[in-house]
Amino acid sequence: MSDGPHRSLNMNRPWKRVAEYADNSAYPVTEVGEALLPALEQSCRDEVSEKVWRELKRIFGNRQDGLFGNQNVQEIEALRSEVAGPLGCSLLEFAIRAASKGSNDLNDLVEVTSLALLQRAARGIKQVEEHWYRKSNGKRTENLRQRLESALNKAALETLARQRLDISTVSKAPRPSKKRDLDDGVQL
Repeated sequence: MSDGPHRSLNMNRPWKRVAEYADNSAYPVTEVGEALLPALEQSCRDEVSEKVWRELKRIFGNRQDGLFGNQNVQEIEALRSEVAGPLGCSLLEFAIRAASKGSNDLNDLVEVTSLALLQRAARGIKQVEEHWYRKSNGKRTENLRQRLESALNKAALETLARQRLDISTVSKAPRPSKKRDLDDGVQL
C-alpha cells in the first residue's frame, strides 16, 4: 500500500512535505502555507548563490539615485552565471526590470524577491498538481490544488524575502509539526 502520491514526487524533501500537508485535510491551510516557506527557502539555497544575494543587496542598497542605473543593470546581468533554476532566473529578470526603471532601494529588492518567490511557488504547485493528476484521481487533485493556492495566498513571502536578504529582525518561522497522535487531529 502506498503512503500517497507525495512519496514518488520528483522534488526535494521540503516540497514533498508541502504536497503531503496539502493532500491531508488534517493540516489546516495555514500550516500548508507555513510548509511552503521551508520549501521556498530550500529553493533559494539550491538556485541562488550567496554571492548573488550579497551583490543584489549591494546594488539595490546604493543610495545614489539615478546616477548608475545602466551600470546597475549591467552588474545584475553579470550575475546570470551564478544562478541556477527558475527562482534564480526570475529573481534576476525582476531585478533587471526594477533597476532599468530606476529602482535602487532595498524595499524594491524585497518586492522583486517576493515576486520571484511567488513565481517559484506557483511553479512548484503546478509540478505537484501535474504529479497528482498522473498518480491519483481528479477530485483529489482538484482539492490539492485549491488547498495549495489558498496556502500560497496566506504564505508570508515578504517575510521570507527579508530573511533571505538578511534585512529582517524577524526570527525564522518554526516548521509546522507533523500530526502523529490521535489528539493531533483537525483543529477546532
